[in-house]
Amino acid sequence: MILHGLGVLAVGARSAVANLWRGRAERPIDIALPTVASAVEAAVESKLGCDVTHVSSEEVFQEKAARRKLKRRYVKHLLRAGPPADRDLVVFSRSGPQEVNEGVESFVSGLTLPELRVPRYYGHAATEEGDTFIWEFVSGKSPLLVHCSREQLRRIVRAVAAINASTADAVQRLPNLPVGTMRAFPVADLLRAALVSQGEIMRRAPTFPAALDRFAAMEEGALSRLATIGNRFFSHQDIASGNMLLPPAPNPPAVLDWESAAIAAPGVGLRRFATLDIDTQWDAAQHYVDYLETKGISVKFRDVLFVMRAAQVFCSLHEGVNRLGDAPKRAEKAIRWGLARAPGYFSRGLILLSVHFADELMGWLSLGLAQV
Repeated sequence: MILHGLGVLAVGARSAVANLWRGRAERPIDIALPTVASAVEAAVESKLGCDVTHVSSEEVFQEKAARRKLKRRYVKHLLRAGPPADRDLVVFSRSGPQEVNEGVESFVSGLTLPELRVPRYYGHAATEEGDTFIWEFVSGKSPLLVHCSREQLRRIVRAVAAINASTADAVQRLPNLPVGTMRAFPVADLLRAALVSQGEIMRRAPTFPAALDRFAAMEEGALSRLATIGNRFFSHQDIASGNMLLPPAPNPPAVLDWESAAIAAPGVGLRRFATLDIDTQWDAAQHYVDYLETKGISVKFRDVLFVMRAAQVFCSLHEGVNRLGDAPKRAEKAIRWGLARAPGYFSRGLILLSVHFADELMGWLSLGLAQV
């Protein structure tokens, strides 16, 4: 009986330790959580299957996190891996409140594609500073799309398309992947209520109600077309400067932060290209279509162009609604952009540039931007 009791206790202890490592158990009063350094050491050691020693660490400043006042801590760690690896490693940890899709991170970090690189994901642990997630550290510059050359933009397009081309493997490995294009749901009523509640922007921009009425009349049709095109591809959905590093060629772009990954519409990963000039948008959409064609995947140019534009309009307006409280100037800018672009971007088919320019100009004029 005593032996049986000891066996039960041993199993319970192992289970508690496992749950503690996964961060899912309540913190026992008499058991201290590990430091970030020791958790990083243990996670990397487990993945590599060799002894790992934590040498040093330094905090990494994250401008985006600082702007939003997120209570996250970003740290770069230098580790020493013993035999058979026998080399120095640099690892990145992120602690504090956050959302991380561990299944997706593990899947994409195992992809070996010439078009993109994803930092290896080592796992996560409950630590003194909260849940801590650990990746390989990748150095490089975060590019602003507007400053990229045509060839750099095409490298990014190929990375987006390569992610989409891995859909079959993603669906097989990740059966619980969410399905849905980012923020492709009604926003007109939410925006109207937010603007009325906030008040100041409406007083400063009296043309907003008419522009919003115009958008509201087109919203259902745009969402219907997105639904008709369908959610077909495994997509990152948030390819932006903060989520990407672009080293010199021939090194591929590194794509980070996969919280928004889902099965979504073709071209949604290029949505931020909709903020660039029309010529660049068309080139990106065509390059995307041509790349997928080499993989035996057929998509329509006009659908891709529509998705990247419509998705960015909806994302911009939803951001405006969400940021009115804490960042009203940023929110107003996002709202102005979305309402001005919607008339041209929601138009069906391939539109002559002259028509598009005229429609877009009408959108800007309707917002009274000359007075800003």
